[in-house]
Amino acid sequence: MQELIEKIAEIDEETVGIARSAEEEKKRIEREMRDRTAKYDAELSRDTDEKILKIKEELSAKAKEELSAHEKACEAEIKRIERLYEERHGELSEEIVKRITGEARV
Repeated sequence: MQELIEKIAEIDEETVGIARSAEEEKKRIEREMRDRTAKYDAELSRDTDEKILKIKEELSAKAKEELSAHEKACEAEIKRIERLYEERHGELSEEIVKRITGEARV
């Protein structure tokens, strides 16, 4: 009977050891998963930041190009209007005076 009790105690000690080992393994795996998750999150954040920066740079370059094209178009229009004025300012002045004095029909 004593042998049986000793054997049961021995089995119980082995079971407790296995349970402790399993618990330690579980904690190790949890730490490893937290570390992997943190590493993945950091990489994802870095990649996202890089993509956002690239998109901002592309949009900024496109906006500058569009602004430059608009400025050139405005300058060309101003030059066209100035040429028109230089060519016809006498006619335009007379037309304005006629309209003001009521000599011409509007």
